[in-house]
Amino acid sequence: MKNNRTTWPKDVIARYVTMGGATVEVKADKSTDGHASGSCDGCGHRIAWGRAVHVCRDAHRHAETCRAMSRWTAS
Repeated sequence: MKNNRTTWPKDVIARYVTMGGATVEVKADKSTDGHASGSCDGCGHRIAWGRAVHVCRDAHRHAETCRAMSRWTAS
């Protein structure tokens, strides 16, 4: 399934595509180096703020099993 979100915002450090075609984005925390949080634009799952390496791992794990389709629409 094709995901139409091709442009990454500056604060996005990682992006994972779910089984349903939604995107799990990991966003850097500008106030604390090496930390981030994430969210799925399909099911709304949130990945808590923490060390970026752990947030990326959790985002990847979520993307592997989430079957939600993206709720994002082009404007």
